[in-house]
Amino acid sequence: MNIIFLDMDGVINCSNEIDKWKKENGFESFNLEAVEKFKQIYCLNPKGLYPYYIVPELLNRFNEMYSKIQNCRIVWTSSWRLTVKRDSKLFINGLYYQCGFPEGSFLSYTPELRNNLRADEILLWIKTFRQSYEINKCAIIDDLEEANPHVNEYLGVSIKFFKTEMESGLTQEIANDILKYFNEGRK
Repeated sequence: MNIIFLDMDGVINCSNEIDKWKKENGFESFNLEAVEKFKQIYCLNPKGLYPYYIVPELLNRFNEMYSKIQNCRIVWTSSWRLTVKRDSKLFINGLYYQCGFPEGSFLSYTPELRNNLRADEILLWIKTFRQSYEINKCAIIDDLEEANPHVNEYLGVSIKFFKTEMESGLTQEIANDILKYFNEGRK
């Protein structure tokens, strides 16, 4: 099985989208009125404390890439998992599939290890599940360097880190690099 460790902020959403939206809608600053209007359009939980939002273009790019990777599942590494984990029904039915992720793509989320780096959580997840899921390759998609384990292989599993930027999210170039990685060595 192939695994994508997926962050959300800076991957499936980005700060440029908020700036673009403000400009297109005539808001000079992101005041309370602008925030509320933005939340109603983009946020999965507009009344929630943490405004989870996606950028449709970035999600579509991710889904197109994902559809071309054989035998692949998604493990969430995003800090969003810490809030939604408390209500897994909200997560699976609302914050994941209803916002447009491919049906059946969600496998799990990484454990929370307080005072550890995201890379440590990813490596623990691999160690725990590598045999039961027969994991071959893992891609980590994140805008934070703390998610980079700085290894190309761990316990016989190939790993590659793909760094996005908070300003732009998942670019087509990065999506192409991820596809190339998963397709290397396949016949």
